[in-house]
Amino acid sequence: MTNTLMATQNNAVRQQAIVSHRWVSASDSIKGTSGLTATNVITIPRFGKAQRVSFVGGVGVTLYFWPDSGTWTYAVQMEMGPEPEMGRIGSETTILLNEADIHEVMN
Repeated sequence: MTNTLMATQNNAVRQQAIVSHRWVSASDSIKGTSGLTATNVITIPRFGKAQRVSFVGGVGVTLYFWPDSGTWTYAVQMEMGPEPEMGRIGSETTILLNEADIHEVMN
């Protein structure tokens, strides 16, 4: 897949996430506070789908993401290391990481 195509897909995913989660940017009145309002604002995700990223535990590929408590949570499929002598029991491991736990995009 070319970089241009991946960038286009990532932008489409980000826009879809923003549109499908409009509730995160709505202002709601706080009961009993005579006109004060609270606003929940969420930023655009820093990482897109199918991006290779690094984190403290290793390297992996983002599978999907969703807004969670004012930030983004990502499902990241870790890369498998070399096959051990006794063979493999299962496939890759998928972990959930907050946006702050992901360091950078790997090329």
